[in-house]
Amino acid sequence: MQENPKHPTFRKIDGVVMKVFKYISYPPAVLMILIAVMATINVISSKLFHVIVPSVNDWITYLLIPIVFLSISHVQLDRGLVVVDVLNKHYPKWLIDTIDVISNLCLIALNGFISWRAFVLMGEKFAHKEISSIDAGHFYMWPFSFLLGFGMLCFAFTSFWCVLRTIFDVHPAPPVSPETAAVDALKEERKGGEDL
Repeated sequence: MQENPKHPTFRKIDGVVMKVFKYISYPPAVLMILIAVMATINVISSKLFHVIVPSVNDWITYLLIPIVFLSISHVQLDRGLVVVDVLNKHYPKWLIDTIDVISNLCLIALNGFISWRAFVLMGEKFAHKEISSIDAGHFYMWPFSFLLGFGMLCFAFTSFWCVLRTIFDVHPAPPVSPETAAVDALKEERKGGEDL
């Protein structure tokens, strides 16, 4: 018989938080495809027709901001902080939890500060109507400052959420490959037959 999980209410809320940040990470995937298409078109047009797509380097550079900063929050919730597993396995649980909490508190402070500064910068760029300065394809800069600030704010929130996970001792299940899932299902099926 399967035992009841710890903190079922927190687990439900955790599932909702995971879904929200999973959906936030979808636009960066689309933007990666867009960057690949833009770069391909630019290379083909410059080599075959000697025509360069206006501001393609600017667009590619600035589109990397949402790609990185809108997806990092989901990665942190899904995978957690980067650790050296060989060393981490030898630490007692209380020390691992303490290191996780301290690391996440540092991330909250750092990411919160970066987010605040990015929103201040966004306001300045918006007020001055600042645009990209290279070649003919000018575009406004403030949306990229907003995306940086929003992404870092999300990262600060997920760091806070990881602290709650540590306090409640609730962590996401490690990813399971389809082969492992099939073997586990078969074992459960056999066990159910033996119980009858």
